[in-house]
Amino acid sequence: MNKILTLAATAFLLTNCQQQPQPGNPQFAQFAQDDLALLQLGARTASAAEVYSRIETQVSGEESIKRYPLSQPELQLLKTALSKAMPAPHSTQEALQARWKSAGAEIRLMTVDGSTICAVSDNTICSYSDSLTHGKTLLCLPDAEMAILNSLPTLRQARAYKEAEDSYALHCRLRAEKAGEIRKAAERANAARVCLQTEDDTEYIYLSDLELAQLKRIFANLESLPAMTREAWNTPTTHCMPLPPQRVYINLELLILKQVVICTIPMNYRYLAASSEADVFRHHEGEGQVAALPDDQLAVFASMPFWAKAREEQLDMCD
Repeated sequence: MNKILTLAATAFLLTNCQQQPQPGNPQFAQFAQDDLALLQLGARTASAAEVYSRIETQVSGEESIKRYPLSQPELQLLKTALSKAMPAPHSTQEALQARWKSAGAEIRLMTVDGSTICAVSDNTICSYSDSLTHGKTLLCLPDAEMAILNSLPTLRQARAYKEAEDSYALHCRLRAEKAGEIRKAAERANAARVCLQTEDDTEYIYLSDLELAQLKRIFANLESLPAMTREAWNTPTTHCMPLPPQRVYINLELLILKQVVICTIPMNYRYLAASSEADVFRHHEGEGQVAALPDDQLAVFASMPFWAKAREEQLDMCD
């Protein structure tokens, strides 16, 4: 009899665990239950919802806000999906720390008067499968319901717009700021080296003090490239092709304390442009150039001894 009761109890516990997954770390259980109660409240009572999206701007550290109201059919789909929410089967400390952090794009469930009940984002909830793999949220949805949530047309529209705007803003900031970043790194550097890397090997060529001094003088003349126009940025043919796989990847590294890398200059392609051609970069991305040097300084940079040493070492590593 006791054996039968034990088997029955075991079967009940297994079934219950499958239906109600618990957080991987018991200390998160109460937080998960509190968040779940708030989410369930929103799923039951929300009368409206919107996608609240933060859009990166061309000025570093600034952003704009864009709101997209969900249609009533979308709201009902969302509420039905969220009603299936449950504690995640696996959570990490990262999940606990991020639960209240605002995401770049989130769905806010609201009352009749527009007050926010709760927000649903990548920090709040993920699919059951993703939770098992990553554990980055305290709550999860069955995979099918998560797919429904992610397929909401308004959410997809908001994400696509945000991705496009953020991408262009990042490009503009890179063109505006990279020259200054390299100049400052060159000022701080007390060593420099060329790093040649394959899948199996890494080799270094250290620049002499004289070469480092010359490099500092050259990089002091770096100029910002103009950003591409939005029209050019939106034209796929103006973008550079991805760098094909290299047998040897070569980078010029600026260092402090003789070993801490503070700036990396790729040498497998033209990372720096000539000032005389800078205006052309308003209309295309080139090979991915991020800054410009006066033509004479670029020529001096390209003729520095470490280039020849790097090519010679590259040939040896390819043999």
